[in-house]
Amino acid sequence: NLELLIMKLEYGVTAPHEIALKEAGIPIIIIKNISNVFKGCENINEIRDRYFKDKRIVNKLLPYEQKIFAKYI
Repeated sequence: NLELLIMKLEYGVTAPHEIALKEAGIPIIIIKNISNVFKGCENINEIRDRYFKDKRIVNKLLPYEQKIFAKYI
């Protein structure tokens, strides 16, 4: 699928939640570490809702990565 290839080249990812995180400015290495936490989210608003309901979901990130995540979300 050409559209999938273009998304992979442009964003480095193909899942909707990963693209939303990338568009928010989250570095790809952080996205890869927490991608499974936000599976099922279709846009940045759903990601924010899930994060603000329980901020501990990103605890597997290093402290500085958590700060970067929180800054962009």
